[in-house]
Amino acid sequence: MPTGRVKWFSLEKGFGFISNDEGEDVYLSASALPSGVTTVKPGTKLEFSIADGRRGPQALAVSIVEAPPSIAGASRTNADDLAAIIEDTIK
Repeated sequence: MPTGRVKWFSLEKGFGFISNDEGEDVYLSASALPSGVTTVKPGTKLEFSIADGRRGPQALAVSIVEAPPSIAGASRTNADDLAAIIEDTIK
């Protein structure tokens, strides 16, 4: 099955696009998402099957492979470093 990452997805519009590993845009309908999933964030890695639709390739049978990395988690200061900063501030 091909894989790709979500370029964008709009819950209000009910669709978005995936950029597959070859760089091609693939249409993603909200109805193709796994049961219980209502939206996906940009950067989410998906595995899917492709069918040719009227306007180009369309994703079917989508499954989530990997969620995008958290920006907040990546930019957090280490607890040990934070303790040193607080001690310096108090003194």
